[in-house]
Amino acid sequence: MYTPEYTRKLVDFCAMLEQTQVTRMKQQFPNTPFLHNQLVEVNDGRVYSRITIEKGARYFVRVKDGAIFASKSFKTPTLARQYGTLDTIEQFDWSGYNAVALPNSNFTMRMTDGHYMTAVPK
Repeated sequence: MYTPEYTRKLVDFCAMLEQTQVTRMKQQFPNTPFLHNQLVEVNDGRVYSRITIEKGARYFVRVKDGAIFASKSFKTPTLARQYGTLDTIEQFDWSGYNAVALPNSNFTMRMTDGHYMTAVPK
């Protein structure tokens, strides 16, 4: 069902996501070691792969093109909040709760509905 290329990119994304989350937690909470284990898991589906961090749904990756979306709930992505694709993950800062486009990337952040941000190509 999944191509080897998609699987490799998804594994790389999860490893990078876990590393950035752990680094951020160590910086913000240096004296709280139990927060330093930010477990990232993938739940595979037919249309989307759900990315959870510490049992909370954070991102959904569309299988057909690798587009990354924020989560609306544990089972639903927010299609209005996209953060590039698996091919453009290096153009975002993934350390916060939601991704933010880096200043030198090909994306800019725009409001979607008053307070949520989405990445749109420049």
